[in-house]
Amino acid sequence: MADDTNMEACPSVDAGSPSTEPNDDAGKGGGVRVGRLDSVDGVMVELGRVYRQVRRNAGPDIDPAVGSKLTYILTALARTIETSQLEQRVQALEERLRKK
Repeated sequence: MADDTNMEACPSVDAGSPSTEPNDDAGKGGGVRVGRLDSVDGVMVELGRVYRQVRRNAGPDIDPAVGSKLTYILTALARTIETSQLEQRVQALEERLRKK
């Protein structure tokens, strides 16, 4: 299975160390790898992972209900990317102000 922590649109994203949390099948001893969700970048990586997993499971013919869910995920991902970019710009401006 490919590592989904890198997003093609945001190669600089670093979600930190992933954790393992119990999944719905806790009795089976398995876990689900969940990235760090303590930053916008971490949430962005996880949203990308969720989208890719749902899209892979949908197959070539997407049911309208699944398509609607995928669209919702992509909308949330777009907002998260926008927020991440704004955070980076604010940090750069703050750094410039500190140097003056």
